[in-house]
Amino acid sequence: MENLNTTVKHTFCDGSTVECTITMSRVLALSNKNKELHKLMGRMISKGSEDIFEMIRFVYGAYLCANMNTEEVLTEEEFIDKCGADYVGITKTMRELINPKK
Repeated sequence: MENLNTTVKHTFCDGSTVECTITMSRVLALSNKNKELHKLMGRMISKGSEDIFEMIRFVYGAYLCANMNTEEVLTEEEFIDKCGADYVGITKTMRELINPKK
């Protein structure tokens, strides 16, 4: 079995980075904290996204999954603000999460 890199760094417009992951155990754990976001992520993994804001929410969910044991996390609004207008960066992070590499 291949050892896939399941953690991706997302870079914000200001150059700061955060870790993101969508391992099955973390996405399942997210369902206990945010059922709506969990449902959106599951649909997007299987069927894709409908617009850029779904993609941003997906990456935010992956950020929450990677930072579940962190006391202080960005709110969704703070995360969106830090994304600025970097649509390409959001798309790249989402693609790397869904299709991890070795």
